[in-house]
Amino acid sequence: MPKYTATIGETQIEVELLNGNTEAKVNGEAIHIDPAWVTEDELSLNLLLGGQSYDLRIEEDEEHLHIAYAGNRYECDVIDTRLADLKKRAGDIGGVGGKTVVKSPMPGLVVKVTAEEGQALKKGDRILILEAMKMENDVKAPREGTLTKLSVAPGDTVEGGRELAVSE
Repeated sequence: MPKYTATIGETQIEVELLNGNTEAKVNGEAIHIDPAWVTEDELSLNLLLGGQSYDLRIEEDEEHLHIAYAGNRYECDVIDTRLADLKKRAGDIGGVGGKTVVKSPMPGLVVKVTAEEGQALKKGDRILILEAMKMENDVKAPREGTLTKLSVAPGDTVEGGRELAVSE
C-alpha cells in the first residue's frame, strides 16, 4: 500500500492509503476518506475525513504543495515514506564527492525531463517529473554536481529503484 510522509512546518504526518484510496491510516489511526474534486482543474477538493468535511484549494509549484483551508495557507511537502527514510538515514550528503545515482522513488511515468546531460546542478534542482497515482512528483538533484547521464526520456515507464540519472 502507498505510504507517504507529509511535512507542514515542523509537523510530519505519516499517511498510508488503503482500499483503493478510500481508507487511510494517518499516524497509525484508521480513517475513511471520501474525496470529491469540485472543479475540473483538480485544484479545489472537498474531502470527507472520518465524517468531517474539508474544503481545500490545492496548488503546486516546483518545490511544494500549497493548501488553502479555512482562510489559512499551508506549505506542504509530500514524499514517499521509503524515500523519506532513506533521506533521514543518509543525512546531508552535500559535501560528499563522487558519482551519485538518482533512482526512481516509486513506479511511474516520466512526464518531462527538465535537465540536460552536462548541465551543472545545485542540490534541489529538478531533473525530471515522474507521474505516479495521478500525482506529479519532482525528482531533484540530491547534491551539487554535473549531470553526466540521463537514463530515461519522456514517456518511459519506470519501476521503483530504477536508475534515472547520474551526476558527479
